[in-house]
Amino acid sequence: MVGHKTINSWLWMLMSIVHRSHSLVAPASRRDFLDRIAYLSSSTIFTSSAETPFRTSAYGKQEYTNSITASKDTNLSPAEAYDTIRDRVPLKKDGVALDLGAGAGLSTQVLYETGYTTIDAVDWSIAAWETSVIEQPDSVRFFELSDQEFFNYIRPTQRRYDAIVYNFAVNPEKAVAIAKTYLNDGGVLLAPCNDRRDYWYKQSYLLLNSNGDIVWKSQPEVGAWSVQFQPDVESKTCTGIWCGAFNGFEDQRSLRKLKIKS
Repeated sequence: MVGHKTINSWLWMLMSIVHRSHSLVAPASRRDFLDRIAYLSSSTIFTSSAETPFRTSAYGKQEYTNSITASKDTNLSPAEAYDTIRDRVPLKKDGVALDLGAGAGLSTQVLYETGYTTIDAVDWSIAAWETSVIEQPDSVRFFELSDQEFFNYIRPTQRRYDAIVYNFAVNPEKAVAIAKTYLNDGGVLLAPCNDRRDYWYKQSYLLLNSNGDIVWKSQPEVGAWSVQFQPDVESKTCTGIWCGAFNGFEDQRSLRKLKIKS
């Protein structure tokens, strides 16, 4: 059985920057890149209801209270983080989700099993995704970009989501801005937000609606785990070994900019 979904011009851009091995492909020039975004006002994509499900080998490896190394630049969060996604992101048959900091695809599989079969998975490094993802339907796309780089090219008029999940720490005002801009009516955004602005050593989960209102906030501890995530590499106040100056993000971002300008 085959169904169809009408989508906006994000598809043309998406096809231009993601090839079948799911890594970034830069167009000939930045002008060409932007022209391709605006080229089509709409397109039609056909998907089969019997398509291959999304699966990652990281699934089942998560541990309670402990993070697990997935690659040199990516950790699997403690199991409490994925339990929180299951518990707080509503079931949504054929939902559309944005998975930020997708890493090895564990959060992506949780979202897929929750009904979000169309997913944009975003991470600045593809290393853990390439070594972990076993099966990937066409409805799940990977972008080797930071969240801010992704939002620079995806306008809210082109793409909105029923669910957005952050898998790294952000300041609350950033989460609110993204929720108000990119959520569909009735959608939710789940993010571990700093308890104090720019303090990257302690977070609480916030669940936001499309108005940016807080509809749920976690306790400082989720189960036995004191909530602490890798920091937002795009933040100028980022501190610690997981920040862009130390984990390779800034070098990779500079290389991408050179490719787009060339």
